[in-house]
Amino acid sequence: MRLSTETITALRAAGLHIGDEPFFVKDHVAYPSGYLVIKPTKAGGYGVPGWSSSFGSTGETTNAPAVKAWPAGSAWRWEVREMVPGPGPGDFSRRAADEATLVAGILNYYFGQDPKMAELLWYASRR
Repeated sequence: MRLSTETITALRAAGLHIGDEPFFVKDHVAYPSGYLVIKPTKAGGYGVPGWSSSFGSTGETTNAPAVKAWPAGSAWRWEVREMVPGPGPGDFSRRAADEATLVAGILNYYFGQDPKMAELLWYASRR
């Protein structure tokens, strides 16, 4: 199962970076046929103080963790796992019943009032 063109277009319209095809191979242990969703710094939204990483061939930067999203039966799983050993502040794994719910969750994580982003920002502000 792959994300629809409409879902990819909706994520890109919000300024997020996502490939047309899955980033992870179909037999990947953690994220089989999974997509990597990255929020470029220039997209606005929430950024974690002191967090900066470049990605892509253009060297764009991000200031937030990447979301990994992959099919799980008829649903979608998505997560952020950055802390080692984990899970740590801001790490989570969630299930979305459909692509619309997946998009809404990812947009809320980067641009809305997601409690896990709030937890990560709180943790980062105290380091």
